[in-house]
Amino acid sequence: MLLKEIYRIQKLMLVESKVVGFEKPYGNFVIIAGGPGAGKSYVTKNFIDLPDYKQFNVDNYRVSLAKKLWGDEWKENISTEEGYQKILDMSYTTSDPRNLTIKFLKNFLDVERNYMPNVVYDAGGGQREVMYDVINLAKENGFDVTIVHVVTDIDKALERNAQRDRSLPIDMVIDYHEKVREVVKDLIPMVNNYWIVDNTSDLSFDERPVGRIHKIK
Repeated sequence: MLLKEIYRIQKLMLVESKVVGFEKPYGNFVIIAGGPGAGKSYVTKNFIDLPDYKQFNVDNYRVSLAKKLWGDEWKENISTEEGYQKILDMSYTTSDPRNLTIKFLKNFLDVERNYMPNVVYDAGGGQREVMYDVINLAKENGFDVTIVHVVTDIDKALERNAQRDRSLPIDMVIDYHEKVREVVKDLIPMVNNYWIVDNTSDLSFDERPVGRIHKIK
């Protein structure tokens, strides 16, 4: 009876915290999904309630590919539809050893530890086969897998995209947001937890917004 009451209180605190919370402090594999301009990095930094975590950001890998391919002109090239698509094609699948992000991720998970770390994987979520592989990799290593889907109004996403140092073509932003929604919908049955974070109006960490962070599964 006491354990049930403790669990009930923990769940209540989780709801009241207004952040993305977890039932255990370690052993969480968190996928941050969302289209360009959704504010994934900001949500990760301010609203993921974990004591510490190792972050893998696919964008960093794509930038390194662009710099290697185009040198000082990488920003101009990656901001075109053809250029960004080329970088996406060069990012490879998780089964391809040339995908350095996945190579580093596998090496990190293979290290023997006396505890399970937390991992945050920021990949957007629009590449279906890649996400299947990532989720299965995490589950094979004993992690609880959580998707945090950062959503925003498309006009707001386009506004943020235009302000970025390396903006993407409008059509590509719209298309990728739709692609992420479709892919994430298929991924939900595969994971332990699924959260939606509405970041349309720039979440304020100080105010801890009510009604904008929802645990669906």
